[in-house]
Amino acid sequence: MRWLYVLALFMALAASDNPEENAGVSDLDLFEGDMIISTDQRMAAEKGLDIDNPLGRASTKNKQWPGGLVPYIIASEISDHPLPRQSLMKQ
Repeated sequence: MRWLYVLALFMALAASDNPEENAGVSDLDLFEGDMIISTDQRMAAEKGLDIDNPLGRASTKNKQWPGGLVPYIIASEISDHPLPRQSLMKQ
């Protein structure tokens, strides 16, 4: 029975809300320790809603790239490496 208490203690410690990446963070206004969000976004997050899109996922249709084409630029340094070039040419 004692091992059950020890196991519960280790599980509680593992689930504690103190990630190392946020150690020493003094700005209490940061969401999850590293994001600056608006008051509306914070309220949505506290309610479990999507903070990026208050209307829901269906409204992303209005935010797609025009014509479904995503503009990009291929860096000139890639010409020295054949594997990335071959990957880009695949359809």
